[in-house]
Amino acid sequence: MIGDVGNEELKKRLGECLEKYERPIVIFLDDIDRLSKDEVHAVFRLVKLTGDLPNVTYVLCFDDEMVAAAIGERFGQGDVHAGRDFLEKVIQVPLRLPRIPVRGESGLQMYALGQIQNVLNSCGVELSEGQAHDLHQRFDEAILPKLLTPREALRYSNALSFTIPMLSGEVNVVDLMLFEALRIFYPEYHKFVSEERDMFIGSFDKPFAKERNTVKIDRFTSKLKELAGPLTPDQKKGVEGLIEYLFPRTEEATGNSQFSMTSWKRWLRDQRIASPEYFQRYLTYSVIKGQLHDTQLAVHLEAIGRGVPGAADKAVPHLVENSSHREFLRKLMGQLDNVSPTAAGLMAVAIARNSSLFPKERSFMNLGFDSPQSLASDGIAQLLKKMPEAEQITTLLQSVESASSFEFALAVVWEVGDEVQGKRLPEPLLNRAQAKLRARAIKEASGEPIFRVFPKYTRHLLYAWEKEDATAVIEYLNGALRQSPDAGMALLRGLTPDIRSSSQPEPFLVDFGEEDYQKCVRCCDADLLTSKLREEFSEIELNSDAVRWTDREPTQTDLNIVRQFLHWHERAEGLGGDSVSD
Repeated sequence: MIGDVGNEELKKRLGECLEKYERPIVIFLDDIDRLSKDEVHAVFRLVKLTGDLPNVTYVLCFDDEMVAAAIGERFGQGDVHAGRDFLEKVIQVPLRLPRIPVRGESGLQMYALGQIQNVLNSCGVELSEGQAHDLHQRFDEAILPKLLTPREALRYSNALSFTIPMLSGEVNVVDLMLFEALRIFYPEYHKFVSEERDMFIGSFDKPFAKERNTVKIDRFTSKLKELAGPLTPDQKKGVEGLIEYLFPRTEEATGNSQFSMTSWKRWLRDQRIASPEYFQRYLTYSVIKGQLHDTQLAVHLEAIGRGVPGAADKAVPHLVENSSHREFLRKLMGQLDNVSPTAAGLMAVAIARNSSLFPKERSFMNLGFDSPQSLASDGIAQLLKKMPEAEQITTLLQSVESASSFEFALAVVWEVGDEVQGKRLPEPLLNRAQAKLRARAIKEASGEPIFRVFPKYTRHLLYAWEKEDATAVIEYLNGALRQSPDAGMALLRGLTPDIRSSSQPEPFLVDFGEEDYQKCVRCCDADLLTSKLREEFSEIELNSDAVRWTDREPTQTDLNIVRQFLHWHERAEGLGGDSVSD
């Protein structure tokens, strides 16, 4: 049929064949408006000039506004009207479909929600009643005003079918769905969030000052006003409500709201995008290297809660090695509400057993409160509060006994006695923990006085003992003073307070004050200690200079500590004491 003939002859032969064909042929061309301008023009030229064949009908599907604008550049005045004139010459029977209503049982709303539900079902995600309410509210307010075609609804559901499995269990699923809506329907806002992270998860107060950061607030509000320019009033209200829901701290700029540490902990617990620990996951669709997977922690906690033998002791080193000690503790404390009492007790003891993984590193201003050891001991205290009171003491004693170092065991006892942070356990439990700690100290001292082996912790050990059993501590110290030749100075040094400062990386001894003297003589025989000190230091040494007060400067010496003790002792005996020297 084809042979070596020209286009006209070929078209003629094709027409003759089509006339003999019994059935009409319908050719559908969809999404023409998504082609480039040149491609749109080429399609209509082919249909008009070459494709006019017998028994053939073309169904052309497109947005007439967009196609008219593309074609109009080639004809007449070069505008949309010229394009429409051209289309009227090509399209014989125009059928304009009505826009689908957004709301209603047959509208885009139900179609879009149905697509979303299909994605959730396929991913095995079931929203709680509260989550479903939040999603539906933000959908109505922010997404519906931008939802114009079924194609947009399908595009959104396709995005969710990709992102939800990627981050299942690692982020807040409602936040993820809404942040994806921001990316698809309000891309300029999404870009603003991506490029200006601190605007959305940071504070609008100046650092270390109770003063508003007006420069930051002005930048933020000005940018929101700029982005809202092309939007309708409903779209503007919807997207701003969406921003405030996803990033509550932005209300500090747009209103008078303030957020406390409680809010930060809640965002962390709920895996919200507003939490600095989770924010980046929503942008990268992955768990950043060095972060601990929430699902990984959940699997271990579930096994520990079921009582799987050794699960806790295996979990702690495994989770620390796969992230870091700080990341493990941060994530565990963030998910504390999801830890069962059983898992809490087993995890507390496991952390103590593996306490070598949590060293006492130098930290902010060398204060130690945010060192891995401090964070781990605080974690044990928090885990204990998850348990019934009757079970707390057993777990606490096991933690003190099984800690890999005495220093860590002491840190645990300190934390459970902390009144400021609300972690303090009942007094009887604390006394038993102190007794267990003291027994461990005496055992590890191997016959030596505990104030010689643990000088840094002498004050804590002895004063807690005196509070519980004054007679026992006096007998212990008097015996140690009599048996050891230089025990007087060792004891006095252990009972002298120490402090840290920003200029001194290590703690240093300061003045032995009157209160320190009073506490000291409640723990031992004052005359016996005085006698031992006079044996260890000659009268010439003691009287070679007056007592000196350091005023919290790192200039303290052993000899001056003894002079300070004798100063208070002579006052107590009515002998006056030495005069104070600068």
